[in-house]
Amino acid sequence: MSEAFKSGMLRLVSDTGLHLNCSSAPSFEAWRVKDAAGWRFVSLPVGDLAVWTR
Repeated sequence: MSEAFKSGMLRLVSDTGLHLNCSSAPSFEAWRVKDAAGWRFVSLPVGDLAVWTR
């Protein structure tokens, strides 16, 4: 499971229960994710979330 928040934070949870949290950064895009359907999620430097679709 994955969740991307409007604050720019990303949470990934694996089937084994492992949790990975990535916060936004003030000066750069801290993370980006693309899924098989073409959706793209990017953490913006200002603590926001950008979303694109094909």
